[in-house]
Amino acid sequence: MSAEKSVTMPTVHMGGTDVESLLNDYLAALNAAKKLMAVLPSPNGRDYPEAGTYDGAYADHMRRIDTIRGVFDELQAIVHHVAEEDGKRRSRRR
Repeated sequence: MSAEKSVTMPTVHMGGTDVESLLNDYLAALNAAKKLMAVLPSPNGRDYPEAGTYDGAYADHMRRIDTIRGVFDELQAIVHHVAEEDGKRRSRRR
């Protein structure tokens, strides 16, 4: 994330959603964000023949990519957090 901000992390505990579901759901969302970045069409200069319009379209495209990348980064942080918490929880049970 370009501007560091705090992400509220889920608490892994017996009364909450099971770890496997949490990880699967967040991994699915993470993969969807990754796919979205890959399929989001880039502007084509031929579609913006008026002077200066391509630059604006490209700036808009990059803003969208940055927004999706920010969501991707947050989801990735949540996945790492849940996996680490699960590892700690499992090691305490041994």
